Amino acid sequence: MGKKKPVNLSSGLTFEAAGKANAYFKKVLNDTPLDQAVSPDNLSNVLALYKDYCNAVPGHDVPHKPINVFRRWNNDERPNGSYVTTSCFYVHFDNGAEKAFSYSKAVSAIANHFG
Repeated sequence: MGKKKPVNLSSGLTFEAAGKANAYFKKVLNDTPLDQAVSPDNLSNVLALYKDYCNAVPGHDVPHKPINVFRRWNNDERPNGSYVTTSCFYVHFDNGAEKAFSYSKAVSAIANHFG
């Protein structure tokens, strides 16, 4: 059995294992209505997840300040050339730009980098 990797976010939220962090952020995503902002109770943790993800992945920089997070449909092309529609978080920046991100990829990157 593999070693559990903790996930500790800059917001102060901690999880003993990546699976628990994934379950938490999946619930936040699914509890957020489509095209709506994440609830104020969860916003700082989702923004911390994004920020810490960017810090864990080399070459990922945050050129503008992330200020809000929404749940939206994402229909980006996948590596095999197919398109898959999924629900995911979109970070909204102070300059009006938006960027999709996967909570599961973020959790994995944080656990592997900082765990």
